[in-house]
Amino acid sequence: MGDIVFFSFLSIQVDLEALLLARIKAATEGNLLLYTDHLVDAMKEGKLSAVVVEKGMEAVASLCEQRDDRAEANRVMFGMTLSGIPLLLEVMREHKGSEEIARVSFLAVWYLSRNEDIKRIVGESGGIPLLLEMLEEHGKRNVEVAKNGVTVLHNLSINNDNRKRIAEAGGIAMILSMMEEHGASNVHVAKEGCMALTNLANNNDDNRKRIGEVGGIAMILRMMEVHGASNAEVAKNGCVSLWNLAFNNTDNKRKILAANGVSMVERMKSTWASNADVQTNADGALGKLR
Repeated sequence: MGDIVFFSFLSIQVDLEALLLARIKAATEGNLLLYTDHLVDAMKEGKLSAVVVEKGMEAVASLCEQRDDRAEANRVMFGMTLSGIPLLLEVMREHKGSEEIARVSFLAVWYLSRNEDIKRIVGESGGIPLLLEMLEEHGKRNVEVAKNGVTVLHNLSINNDNRKRIAEAGGIAMILSMMEEHGASNVHVAKEGCMALTNLANNNDDNRKRIGEVGGIAMILRMMEVHGASNAEVAKNGCVSLWNLAFNNTDNKRKILAANGVSMVERMKSTWASNADVQTNADGALGKLR
């Protein structure tokens, strides 16, 4: 009798999971403006199922990936949906031990956080410590988790309040750890790491000081050395990082000069002579360093 009850329960669970997956698929294939509630409800009902959560996160990422009006409308609707972002964080917390859910969740938050309101909501909802916890657990052994996680921190750090939250939760050290582990072999980690440090240092004297104290300058120069000649984004991001770090901070300026940072910036400027963004940021850095 016990076996019959168990297998009946298992059958019900499988049927419910299949139903929720079908609802997620319908939301993905339709227009999120009409199906946001379906997607959120399916993830809420299936939050204990790793399969449902993974597919739900994939759906959110798919609907919000592009940089066009429709994707932005999807972001807005997901952010406005009752409990949309808090639910996202809740299911991430429930499955924070899953490497695959970490990877796809970071991807979803990456695309969602292109929206300014969602950047704020993630920070206000306690999402930053959770993101850092998952990045610490999975990022060193999985480059995709590291890449997606560092990009999320880049996006979130555009928000002034989030800069403080990220630093207070240990985010500067975490970004540098991911760059140390994967930056030399993965150009995306290198360029996004440099940009995350740039944002964190922007208009924030405490973060600027902290980045200089924990080896951030040496790491930025290392990324520029490895990737700067072949990737304009790394060259540009590295130059603007040095520019920000040298601003109003004589210790950082001294460290950059001692590490031959001027020579590195000049190399980037020469290498990318026809790239206006590299030229602008190199000139800005040189203006602070000379």
